[in-house]
Amino acid sequence: MDVDTSSSSSSTSKRLNLIRFSTWSPHKSHPLTSLHVTSNLTQIASASLDGLINISKMDGAQPEITTTLHTMRGVNSIDIKDAALLSGHVDGIVRLFDTRSKDSKPTSTFAANSSKANSKSLDLNKVRSPVAGVQWDGDRPYEFMCGTMDSRVRIFDVRKST
Repeated sequence: MDVDTSSSSSSTSKRLNLIRFSTWSPHKSHPLTSLHVTSNLTQIASASLDGLINISKMDGAQPEITTTLHTMRGVNSIDIKDAALLSGHVDGIVRLFDTRSKDSKPTSTFAANSSKANSKSLDLNKVRSPVAGVQWDGDRPYEFMCGTMDSRVRIFDVRKST
């Protein structure tokens, strides 16, 4: 049986690069709370409780930080699909970023403990249950799920936010 290894050799090489930088520290003074490697192994997104999200490209032996998002709120979880990055925060808000944008502000916000998905109606200072995890739906490109510390799971459609 013949096996085509042409596409897998590139993937294997990128995985080996991941192993080579075992001492890399994208958040020097704060512990990591979330880490996500893109499916094509070209970027790593990392987050910490200081509110920073770093996006690093994986071209060389050591990742290079290309984008830093300053969220001002502790980040518990991130997920990235194409250029759309989700971040779940300790304030109970899920923020959506376009990683291609030069602006580090979110394009949309979602209250994890509310049925309101309109970012203009959110009181960002209101205490909510922290977001424990966020994840894009693999089958529905505009939907994501989030879980909160009060044991709730919610599904959002990004097309319904303004």
